[in-house]
Amino acid sequence: MVYFHILQVDNAASDCFTLMFTQDQGLEVISEGLDKLKDMARDLNEVDNAASDLKNTNVRLKDTVNQEEEYKRQVEKLKEEVMCMFMEAVDLAAKLEFIDNIEKLGLANLFEMEIKEALDTIVAFKNNHPITEEGLYANALFFRLLRQHGFNISQDIFRGFTSKMGTFIKTTNCDTKAMLELLEASHLALEGENILIEAKAFSTGILKNITNSKNVENKVTKQLSHALELPLQWRVQWYDVKSHIHELENNDNTNSVLLKLAKLNFNMVQATHQNDLKEISR
Repeated sequence: MVYFHILQVDNAASDCFTLMFTQDQGLEVISEGLDKLKDMARDLNEVDNAASDLKNTNVRLKDTVNQEEEYKRQVEKLKEEVMCMFMEAVDLAAKLEFIDNIEKLGLANLFEMEIKEALDTIVAFKNNHPITEEGLYANALFFRLLRQHGFNISQDIFRGFTSKMGTFIKTTNCDTKAMLELLEASHLALEGENILIEAKAFSTGILKNITNSKNVENKVTKQLSHALELPLQWRVQWYDVKSHIHELENNDNTNSVLLKLAKLNFNMVQATHQNDLKEISR
């Protein structure tokens, strides 16, 4: 009887232990289930956030695309106006200046064909009509643009402005504008082109004297100092383009069509570069 009673007690204790163990297992299962629910809730929240971010990105992309399309429409309209200006610029110096402004404003890629045709026409005209009578400025600009575009042009174009000794003659044509252009042209000299070496020394001396003069405006002094320090072909293109845009903005005689087109084109190029950087940095 005693043995049976002890057995009953042991069985009761075992049942109690089993029940407690089962309860603990149940709590663990419930706890694990709650943790999984929390994880699912976090995942769902992340999915919602990702969906929201994607939606916002799509909206921004759509706005960007719409803006780019509007820019392109404006650019095409302005390009047509500029093409008309190409035809209107009949004077040699005016056409050369127009081409120069287009290139300095970073627009050469938009008018490659027009620029080539204009330069071909100018070269053909020059072969039959020497342009020495156009003055030192026009000749220097003519020389620089053609040499930059790969034309075979001789330094002899400046011989009419030199003495028998080979030195440049200081005349009334030696104004700031002409000297600046002569300096830029001289930086395109090939080995052995002594006339251009003399042109650099001549223009540099005069420009330094002008820079040191007390009667010259501050902005002109800065422009001359910059040209003496760093010629056009050594500069960073788009940084220089931005500088030329700012110059035109402060000029009362600015061609408003060219200025507007330059700003639009600059913004589009900048946006393209920024997108490229984003792609590379991913």
